[in-house]
Amino acid sequence: MAEAVLTKEEKLLVAHILDLAEAAVKKGRLQCGPFLAPVEASWAEAALHKHKAFYALEGGFPEAERKAVLLLPNGEEPAPWEIDSQLTWLLVEVNRHDAPRAALTHRDFLGSLLGLGLLRKDVGDIVVADGCKAWIFVRQSAARIILKDLETVGRYAVTCAPCSTKELPTPETLYTEVRDTVASLRLDGILSSAFSLSRNSAAEAIRRQLVHVNGRLCEKPDELLQPGCTLSLRGKGKAIFYAAEGESKKGRTFIVIHKLK
Repeated sequence: MAEAVLTKEEKLLVAHILDLAEAAVKKGRLQCGPFLAPVEASWAEAALHKHKAFYALEGGFPEAERKAVLLLPNGEEPAPWEIDSQLTWLLVEVNRHDAPRAALTHRDFLGSLLGLGLLRKDVGDIVVADGCKAWIFVRQSAARIILKDLETVGRYAVTCAPCSTKELPTPETLYTEVRDTVASLRLDGILSSAFSLSRNSAAEAIRRQLVHVNGRLCEKPDELLQPGCTLSLRGKGKAIFYAAEGESKKGRTFIVIHKLK
């Protein structure tokens, strides 16, 4: 994406990342940048490629939507210990007595973190399970604050502890797989399949500016999508257009969607 189309705030974000890239080379060690939404990552990657900078994106697990940009001193992949020195997983759980009654959401957990004074750029994906616990990928500086100060989420007391990637729930517990056929890979058709909407309702949601693809507002029902993109529909959640798997005898395309729980 050309820099000329970015807002002032977006340009400042890209400039900050380029400054970190320069610092990584000068200091000879990895520099950890902010967590980026997919559309922000696309701006950053375009700028980093233009300046021939070395970088990696790390979200904590393959299906992560938000990823931290790691600026590298050379073309070598960062070692696991380098990543661990900058980023970590935390498990936040409602206490055992209240857990059966809790129905906490992603918004509840994120709101509690922002209430500590953290910024969205400090926090990656939040994986919520059973309404009573969440695995949260954060910068180490944010983890120290959370471990020290986070006592409640919503109206429930919680405990916080570091955890490893091995403790994350399996992908099957994070989403429901949806299989369907569509006439084309238009946004309105795939949105209809992902959220069990009529085609007209999907198109209306797009026109009402309720739909984002990879964090970018989409207003054209006929926009063509590529597998791998993330769709969000306000009030309905998120889904990943996972794959297109050939055509039926009638010329319709088989698609696979992962509807996030």
